Amino acid sequence: MKKVISIAVFGDSAEKAEGYAQYLPAFVRAHLNLFPLEEGWLLRVHASRDVMLGTRGQVLRRWGETGLIGLTVMATSAPLTKGMLWRMAPVFTADVDYVFCRDLDACPMPRDRAACDQFIASEATVHACLDNLAHAGIMGGLSGFHAPAFRTATGFKTLEDLYAFANLNDSVLEQHGTDQNVLNR
Repeated sequence: MKKVISIAVFGDSAEKAEGYAQYLPAFVRAHLNLFPLEEGWLLRVHASRDVMLGTRGQVLRRWGETGLIGLTVMATSAPLTKGMLWRMAPVFTADVDYVFCRDLDACPMPRDRAACDQFIASEATVHACLDNLAHAGIMGGLSGFHAPAFRTATGFKTLEDLYAFANLNDSVLEQHGTDQNVLNR
Protein backbone atom coordinates (compact mmCIF):
# COMPACT_ATOMS: atom_id res chain seq x y z
CA MET A 1 0.00 0.00 0.00
CA LYS A 2 1.43 3.38 -1.04
CA LYS A 3 0.62 6.30 1.26
CA VAL A 4 1.70 9.84 0.38
CA ILE A 5 2.00 12.93 2.52
CA SER A 6 1.84 15.76 -0.01
CA ILE A 7 3.14 19.30 0.48
CA ALA A 8 3.67 22.28 -1.81
CA VAL A 9 6.50 24.80 -1.68
CA PHE A 10 6.16 27.86 -3.89
CA GLY A 11 5.97 31.61 -4.11
CA ASP A 12 5.60 34.28 -6.75
CA SER A 13 9.19 35.33 -6.12
CA ALA A 14 12.37 33.65 -4.91
CA GLU A 15 12.02 35.61 -1.65
CA LYS A 16 8.47 34.37 -0.94
CA ALA A 17 9.36 30.84 -1.99
CA GLU A 18 12.26 30.83 0.47
CA GLY A 19 9.94 31.88 3.31
CA TYR A 20 8.12 28.55 3.57
CA ALA A 21 11.08 26.55 2.30
CA GLN A 22 12.86 27.33 5.57
CA TYR A 23 10.60 24.73 7.25
CA LEU A 24 11.74 21.88 4.97
CA PRO A 25 14.61 20.43 7.07
CA ALA A 26 12.50 20.10 10.24
CA PHE A 27 9.44 18.88 8.32
CA VAL A 28 11.39 16.18 6.46
CA ARG A 29 13.09 14.92 9.64
CA ALA A 30 9.81 14.74 11.54
CA HIS A 31 8.05 13.12 8.59
CA LEU A 32 10.66 10.36 8.20
CA ASN A 33 10.40 9.55 11.92
CA LEU A 34 6.60 9.36 12.00
CA PHE A 35 5.89 8.07 8.48
CA PRO A 36 8.71 5.58 7.71
CA LEU A 37 9.55 4.69 4.13
CA GLU A 38 9.61 1.04 5.21
CA GLU A 39 5.88 1.24 6.01
CA GLY A 40 4.96 2.47 2.53
CA TRP A 41 4.91 6.20 3.31
CA LEU A 42 6.37 8.80 0.95
CA LEU A 43 6.70 12.54 1.37
CA ARG A 44 5.87 14.09 -2.02
CA VAL A 45 7.19 17.65 -2.34
CA HIS A 46 5.71 19.77 -5.13
CA ALA A 47 8.18 22.63 -5.56
CA SER A 48 8.00 25.59 -7.89
CA ARG A 49 10.93 26.31 -10.17
CA ASP A 50 11.51 29.42 -8.05
CA VAL A 51 12.16 27.21 -5.03
CA MET A 52 14.39 24.92 -7.06
CA LEU A 53 16.51 27.94 -8.10
CA GLY A 54 16.82 29.08 -4.48
CA THR A 55 18.98 27.80 -1.66
CA ARG A 56 16.71 24.81 -0.93
CA GLY A 57 16.56 23.46 -4.49
CA GLN A 58 19.88 21.62 -4.34
CA VAL A 59 18.94 19.96 -1.05
CA LEU A 60 15.53 18.93 -2.42
CA ARG A 61 17.21 17.38 -5.46
CA ARG A 62 19.59 15.37 -3.26
CA TRP A 63 16.77 14.15 -1.02
CA GLY A 64 14.83 13.14 -4.14
CA GLU A 65 17.80 11.34 -5.69
CA THR A 66 18.40 9.36 -2.49
CA GLY A 67 14.74 8.42 -2.17
CA LEU A 68 14.08 10.28 1.08
CA ILE A 69 11.34 12.26 -0.66
CA GLY A 70 9.49 12.24 -3.94
CA LEU A 71 10.10 15.50 -5.78
CA THR A 72 7.96 17.07 -8.48
CA VAL A 73 9.03 20.38 -9.98
CA MET A 74 5.96 22.42 -10.87
CA ALA A 75 5.39 25.74 -12.66
CA THR A 76 7.61 28.72 -11.97
CA SER A 77 4.76 30.34 -10.09
CA ALA A 78 1.06 29.87 -9.58
CA PRO A 79 -1.70 31.87 -7.94
CA LEU A 80 -1.71 31.19 -4.20
CA THR A 81 -4.41 28.55 -3.98
CA LYS A 82 -3.65 26.95 -7.35
CA GLY A 83 -0.20 26.21 -5.91
CA MET A 84 -1.81 24.92 -2.74
CA LEU A 85 -3.89 22.52 -4.85
CA TRP A 86 -0.65 21.03 -6.23
CA ARG A 87 -0.81 18.87 -3.09
CA MET A 88 -3.71 17.01 -4.73
CA ALA A 89 -1.57 15.80 -7.67
CA PRO A 90 -0.71 12.36 -6.15
CA VAL A 91 -4.44 11.58 -5.88
CA PHE A 92 -4.34 11.15 -9.66
CA THR A 93 -1.38 8.76 -9.68
CA ALA A 94 -2.44 5.17 -10.40
CA ASP A 95 -0.12 3.44 -7.90
CA VAL A 96 -1.03 5.70 -4.94
CA ASP A 97 -3.60 4.43 -2.46
CA TYR A 98 -3.85 7.29 0.06
CA VAL A 99 -2.88 10.97 -0.10
CA PHE A 100 -2.73 13.31 2.87
CA CYS A 101 -2.34 17.00 2.02
CA ARG A 102 -0.47 18.89 4.69
CA ASP A 103 0.89 22.40 5.32
CA LEU A 104 4.64 22.79 5.35
CA ASP A 105 4.56 25.12 8.35
CA ALA A 106 2.85 22.49 10.56
CA CYS A 107 5.40 19.95 11.73
CA PRO A 108 4.17 16.32 11.58
CA MET A 109 3.11 15.04 15.00
CA PRO A 110 2.18 11.59 16.40
CA ARG A 111 -1.45 12.72 16.64
CA ASP A 112 -1.46 13.34 12.87
CA ARG A 113 -0.06 9.86 12.20
CA ALA A 114 -2.80 8.38 14.37
CA ALA A 115 -5.46 10.33 12.42
CA CYS A 116 -4.02 9.07 9.12
CA ASP A 117 -4.02 5.46 10.34
CA GLN A 118 -7.59 5.82 11.62
CA PHE A 119 -8.71 7.18 8.24
CA ILE A 120 -7.09 4.30 6.35
CA ALA A 121 -8.80 1.78 8.65
CA SER A 122 -12.16 3.53 8.16
CA GLU A 123 -12.27 2.79 4.42
CA ALA A 124 -13.81 6.27 3.92
CA THR A 125 -13.08 8.30 0.79
CA VAL A 126 -12.25 11.72 2.31
CA HIS A 127 -10.54 12.65 5.57
CA ALA A 128 -10.53 16.04 7.28
CA CYS A 129 -8.80 17.06 10.52
CA LEU A 130 -10.80 19.72 12.34
CA ASP A 131 -8.72 20.34 15.43
CA ASN A 132 -9.48 24.04 15.86
CA LEU A 133 -12.79 25.87 16.28
CA ALA A 134 -11.91 27.98 13.22
CA HIS A 135 -11.63 24.86 11.05
CA ALA A 136 -14.70 23.83 9.09
CA GLY A 137 -15.21 21.51 6.16
CA ILE A 138 -12.29 20.15 4.18
CA MET A 139 -9.15 22.18 4.88
CA GLY A 140 -6.51 22.18 2.11
CA GLY A 141 -3.66 21.31 4.48
CA LEU A 142 -5.59 18.99 6.76
CA SER A 143 -7.24 16.64 4.29
CA GLY A 144 -6.75 13.12 3.03
CA PHE A 145 -8.11 11.01 0.23
CA HIS A 146 -8.46 7.33 -0.61
CA ALA A 147 -7.16 8.03 -4.12
CA PRO A 148 -8.90 5.30 -6.18
CA ALA A 149 -12.26 5.92 -4.44
CA PHE A 150 -11.90 9.70 -4.88
CA ARG A 151 -11.20 9.34 -8.61
CA THR A 152 -14.21 7.06 -8.99
CA ALA A 153 -16.55 9.32 -6.95
CA THR A 154 -15.56 12.53 -8.73
CA GLY A 155 -14.72 11.26 -12.20
CA PHE A 156 -11.55 13.37 -12.06
CA LYS A 157 -8.54 11.70 -13.67
CA THR A 158 -6.00 14.55 -13.43
CA LEU A 159 -5.19 17.66 -11.44
CA GLU A 160 -6.25 19.62 -14.52
CA ASP A 161 -9.73 18.06 -14.15
CA LEU A 162 -9.89 19.49 -10.62
CA TYR A 163 -8.83 22.93 -11.91
CA ALA A 164 -11.46 22.70 -14.67
CA PHE A 165 -14.10 21.80 -12.07
CA ALA A 166 -13.07 24.82 -10.01
CA ASN A 167 -13.56 26.99 -13.11
CA LEU A 168 -11.86 29.96 -11.43
CA ASN A 169 -9.60 32.60 -12.90
CA ASP A 170 -6.19 33.44 -11.45
CA SER A 171 -7.44 36.50 -9.56
CA VAL A 172 -9.88 34.32 -7.60
CA LEU A 173 -7.26 31.59 -7.12
CA GLU A 174 -5.01 34.26 -5.57
CA GLN A 175 -7.43 34.61 -2.64
CA HIS A 176 -6.53 32.73 0.54
CA GLY A 177 -8.97 29.89 1.27
CA THR A 178 -10.08 29.32 -2.31
CA ASP A 179 -8.50 25.84 -2.29
CA GLN A 180 -10.78 24.93 0.61
CA ASN A 181 -13.81 26.26 -1.26
CA VAL A 182 -12.90 24.07 -4.24
CA LEU A 183 -12.40 20.97 -2.07
CA ASN A 184 -15.68 21.53 -0.25
CA ARG A 185 -17.61 21.85 -3.52
